[in-house]
Amino acid sequence: MESRASNDRLPYPQVVVRVIERPSSATALVYWSDPVTCHYGYQGWRATTANAEGICSLSGMPIHHGDQVYRPSQRDPKPHNAAAMILAAAMPKKSEEVEFDLHD
Repeated sequence: MESRASNDRLPYPQVVVRVIERPSSATALVYWSDPVTCHYGYQGWRATTANAEGICSLSGMPIHHGDQVYRPSQRDPKPHNAAAMILAAAMPKKSEEVEFDLHD
């Protein structure tokens, strides 16, 4: 995997992201902890297409409109990290735990 972007480019500079489980190829359970905005222990994420530019919360790589990404599952109320995205290419394929502490 390519190196992550510097913290000043990250949309969530203090976030800790762990992919806990991959129930299917289109879903993931993600641990998300941001001391500034929110904490989700087992948040469901789903595969989709990026509808805006952004930065991958797992790798720090740029995301372009139309890229394959994972996003938090939408529910009511909308999660605080609803705009977050993980590039599909950065998502582990197996049900292995991957941790990135992007503020290190």
